[in-house]
Amino acid sequence: MAFEMNDITCADTTTTTSKKEMVTSLSNGGAITPLPTDDDSVQDYGKEGLSVKNVLLAFSLPRNAGAILSTDSRDDDVMCLHGLRTLSICWVVVGHSFYFMALFFENGLTAAEALETVLGQVVINSTLAVDTFFVLSGCLTAYLSLLTVRQDEGVSAKRVGQFYLHRYLRITPTYGIFIMFCTCLLPYFSGGPDWWRKSTEYYSSCRSYWWTNILYINNFYRSHDDQCVPWSWYLSADMQLYWLAPILLLFLAAGFRIVGGLLICGVVVMHSALTAYLEQSVNGDFLRNADDFSWNVFQKTYCRCAPYVLGLGVGYILTRVKGFYTMSRATRIIGWICTLALTSTTTFIKYDENSIMLDHPFYWSEQSRAVHEALFRTGFSLAVCWIIFACATGNGGFINSILSWRGFLPLSRLSFCVYLLHPMIMLADMWTSRIPVFFTISYVFQRSFGYLFMSLVFSFVLSAAVEKPVSSIERLFYRRGIVTEKSL
Repeated sequence: MAFEMNDITCADTTTTTSKKEMVTSLSNGGAITPLPTDDDSVQDYGKEGLSVKNVLLAFSLPRNAGAILSTDSRDDDVMCLHGLRTLSICWVVVGHSFYFMALFFENGLTAAEALETVLGQVVINSTLAVDTFFVLSGCLTAYLSLLTVRQDEGVSAKRVGQFYLHRYLRITPTYGIFIMFCTCLLPYFSGGPDWWRKSTEYYSSCRSYWWTNILYINNFYRSHDDQCVPWSWYLSADMQLYWLAPILLLFLAAGFRIVGGLLICGVVVMHSALTAYLEQSVNGDFLRNADDFSWNVFQKTYCRCAPYVLGLGVGYILTRVKGFYTMSRATRIIGWICTLALTSTTTFIKYDENSIMLDHPFYWSEQSRAVHEALFRTGFSLAVCWIIFACATGNGGFINSILSWRGFLPLSRLSFCVYLLHPMIMLADMWTSRIPVFFTISYVFQRSFGYLFMSLVFSFVLSAAVEKPVSSIERLFYRRGIVTEKSL
């Protein structure tokens, strides 16, 4: 199953410096993604810059808590992204709640029958939220990087180095501490009939293969059974795409728009061809040959690259239109109708097969399933791209009003930690259960909201104690080289 999960920030009093600080404020983000970026809120460290005082202030829980809960944003913030990120992580939590709880249901057949319903398709296709995170990540990568290149009037080796280093330092400390906790400390934090055995066995691979996570190669190295924190495949896939993004961004930054467009189209075609080929050999999904499908298709970067490069394209377009684009009423209506059609089709297209899953699990042919897997994530990603473009250019209507609600800002900032923590919370709940668990729709949704709430609470603690201090200290080092006294 997929485990997924961005935020734009920096804080200066001058627009130029702000753009420079955003050179690698990337998402999503994961995924899951929601991936983290710098905070949107302003944290004033004064004119001292990098100093012992400011390093200690970075660990101030009141300051960090205030930054997380702030609903302030910059004038150039693409607000709809926060709503998309928040709603996507909620969709992920609901889908994973069903997936993890299904491993422990006493009436598993009843749970399987629920997946044959129309509502069950929403749960099955919660994996599409991952593609939303890939689009968001690619969009912010292009948007912020190209703005920085234009401000600097060129690309330097120093900027490229900062591009890569910032992303690694931004994610890895929080990620590494979480892995350490799961591996070394989690077994001592609770109890129950299966707690010690399950909590030590599930994370045992971390003792041998934790380094594959830190190098962001755990979605390729060895096998599905040897993965440390299995849901972290998204972090690796997103990081690998981030490493390759400058190849395309350099063409766009240099003004070779046709070449950039052809590269995007070429990557999408390659994604579809490879995915179709691999899917035909596996002939599965998360209901059929799930382990082979997850390891050989779902987690592989070359099978997830189309949403990311489409996001790069949208980010580039947003830098060109500068936040406003005039559309006719007919164009807006057609765009939103196509978006509704794409999202509905990609979510419910397999209902005919899934509705008879227990009687005819392989109702679709291998070729049909291969074509579906090759195209439906790209189709859903195109719909997400339209939503971002329309909302960011004043054509979103009430959809933009919903997605741009400032209440999403704090939740969006916590999405990365929610992505990391929520599967652990679900598993811990199941491992400590002292009574049989029986499936009902109401019970699953009740537990889903409980898991989401607990994930937000623990994510707030992790973000305030680890993620925010690391981000602030890294920013102090980074600002030392680019921030003038005036901007401070």
